[in-house]
Amino acid sequence: MDAVAAPARPLATALIAAMALTAAVAAAVLLSGPPAPAPASAPEEAFSAERAAVHLEAVAAEPRPPGSDGHAAARDLIAGELEKAGLETEVQSAVGTTSSPGSVNAAATENVIGVLPGTDPTGRVVVAAHYDTVPGSPGAGDDGAGVAAMLEAARAMAAGEAPRNDVVFLFTDAEEPGLLGAEAFTSQHPLGRDGGVVLNWEGRGSSGPSSVFRTAPLNDSGVIGVLAEEAPHPRGDSASAASFADQPYDTDMTVFTDAGFAGLDSAFGGDAAHYHSAQDTVENLSRATLQHHGDNMLGMARALGGRDLGSLESGEPATFFNAAGRMAAYPSSLDLPIGAAALALSLVAAVVARMRRAATVPRMLGGLVAAAAAAALAYGAALALWQGVLLLRPDLAPLAVVGDLYRPAWLRAASVAVTVGVLAGWYLAARRLLGPTATAVGGTVAVALLGALSAFEPGVSHTYTIPALLTGAGLTAALVLPERMWIARTAAVALGSLGAVLLLVAPAVSALTETGIPGAPVLALLWAPGAVLLAPVLEIVLPRARRNPDTGDGTPEEAPVPRPLRRPVWIAVALVSAGAVVAAGTVLRPGYTDAEHPLPVDLAYVLDADTGEAVWAARGSHEHPWAAPYVEGDVPFDASELLVSVPPRFPVAQGPATGADLAAPTAEARPAPPDDVAGREAVLRVGSARGATDLRVDLNRVPEELEIAYPGVDGRTPGVEERKAEIQRSDEEDAAFRIGLSAVPEDGVELRMRFASEEEVEVRVTDRTRGLEGLPDYTEPPGDVGPWVMPDSHSTLVTRTVRI
Repeated sequence: MDAVAAPARPLATALIAAMALTAAVAAAVLLSGPPAPAPASAPEEAFSAERAAVHLEAVAAEPRPPGSDGHAAARDLIAGELEKAGLETEVQSAVGTTSSPGSVNAAATENVIGVLPGTDPTGRVVVAAHYDTVPGSPGAGDDGAGVAAMLEAARAMAAGEAPRNDVVFLFTDAEEPGLLGAEAFTSQHPLGRDGGVVLNWEGRGSSGPSSVFRTAPLNDSGVIGVLAEEAPHPRGDSASAASFADQPYDTDMTVFTDAGFAGLDSAFGGDAAHYHSAQDTVENLSRATLQHHGDNMLGMARALGGRDLGSLESGEPATFFNAAGRMAAYPSSLDLPIGAAALALSLVAAVVARMRRAATVPRMLGGLVAAAAAAALAYGAALALWQGVLLLRPDLAPLAVVGDLYRPAWLRAASVAVTVGVLAGWYLAARRLLGPTATAVGGTVAVALLGALSAFEPGVSHTYTIPALLTGAGLTAALVLPERMWIARTAAVALGSLGAVLLLVAPAVSALTETGIPGAPVLALLWAPGAVLLAPVLEIVLPRARRNPDTGDGTPEEAPVPRPLRRPVWIAVALVSAGAVVAAGTVLRPGYTDAEHPLPVDLAYVLDADTGEAVWAARGSHEHPWAAPYVEGDVPFDASELLVSVPPRFPVAQGPATGADLAAPTAEARPAPPDDVAGREAVLRVGSARGATDLRVDLNRVPEELEIAYPGVDGRTPGVEERKAEIQRSDEEDAAFRIGLSAVPEDGVELRMRFASEEEVEVRVTDRTRGLEGLPDYTEPPGDVGPWVMPDSHSTLVTRTVRI
């Protein structure tokens, strides 16, 4: 702003200031990344990503859906490694069930459990990750990294002093089909029934920092203290955790929380295009990410293993966040005072600006409105870039379901360039219209007001209040100091900008790792306040704006400046243009998709075994040259209801198919034993003659009671495993009911159901196998085409209907 800049702006000064600001942001971004991987020669009691990678290569050698050979191999490998490390090891075989309105999921689960007994337990620490995968994915990131890190952490802990508390390493099964292993552990295993503290580990990609995204209890200061003080590289944010708590995204942590566990849910999310795909491989997984996962896992497990767990939960919420790789945490009761102080300081800056005749009240109010315009422009710029990419490559839209595109580095750079360019243009316009002082002061008041209002929700306001507090202090100091002390003024606004750099701009850049350009519009909540609060610093770079000596209202009047800075608007135009060109060039270049980066094109085959008629179905890919010929013409039945539902922007296209000679699922009804309970009981054994391990059973009526019985698994549990499932009714009238069964054995699964009336029940049984090979009229896709992220993509479904 004109009150803090030097009397002259040599080109060298402007360039140094610009480079210093860019370097500060870059340093903060780099410091927030994962640590370097430790070699295999690291000390025995330390975590080594290279040692963990050996486990990862073995575990993630092939897909591990429940009931598959790869799943059984991973189970035995994990148990063997735990025994080798000296842990008390067992495999819990049990039926897990989870329920939601109108449906139940179940599986015969096999949780692998290793225990380090405590010397004087005050509670139990559970370190958890799931070892199953979706069909078709090796699952190196989801969740092989968690499994490998746990094996290395268990070895390191066993090599050291015995913990005070029992430490349980829990490798859950059947997370993907419905959190079923975690449910079986918490409901049926002695180590899971009494609660405790859990550290759950997930992966949603192949790279990026390992961050806490969910806490239980929400942002509890006692639990957060473990993260902030004991994790070697803590990452997380209370605002993000509060936001995630309201989202419908579940992990095993959901089950643990419902069972009374306290704890932390951690994950990484870079290169999300690999998520749930054949590209989620060991080769693609970052060793630095694996090191970050393991360092924090080992550090927190050791700390929790050695402390009094009875006093862990404080009952008081904490505000926590990262800045330049370090974590700050304080009681959320300070949120309101900090918000009030930020608002007060920004208003003091406004009063001083008016008293010094640096800006008028109407223009400062205009600056407040301009700040809102900045948010709209930042959102629009990011959205326009993404929509532009879709305009050029609409076939990339399915990748957005998982959050990112392939080769994201250049696309992230393009998003940053476009957003910075648009915000630079916004500031130049606001500066010319309102004056630099009014723009900066009014914008700071706007950010402080947003922070003060959000402070009524614990843990979410710091992103705005702390930067606004620092900027308000810097502005006030710069306006109060005499004009001749321009160096001190410049230092004041420079120091005041640190909050914006560390808590707004740098996190916005870092967050692109997880959001990708499809999710970049939401980052306007960081970009716009950051630009507003950096406005005083930008004045060091821009041509000098003088106050009009006649009015004293801050109306800018440009002084002579070096030619490279005479037209700064062209810098903004150049940034936007460069970002657009880079994004277009990235996705349009030949070879953007290839065998290692396949284009997700959905296709499924559904056979009605009762009629012999079949249908091809494709969600959102009906225009692709390979899929289009399959989904043309009239179909004998609607197969869409048997497929996993997807967002409406991906319409289901269907076409007739030649019926294949495939065995129907088995469905054998038998009489139920008589009893005195009202209603009607039915017993149905379902299975797959094709060896499918995934079944879906649809009922046209909702049962009053449902018991699911699996035969013993691999002889580990004699007889039959039975579970009574919870029935949650849908609000819809005449609603149907769905039962999802995973890890279905050759002998099938028995369903014992009681209905309220004696009416006949229509039951539709569908089995699903991965792959389309050998089907009539099917041709292999091109080398740069692969399945979509949905578990039934490139799958064969066979369905039949019975009445009981």
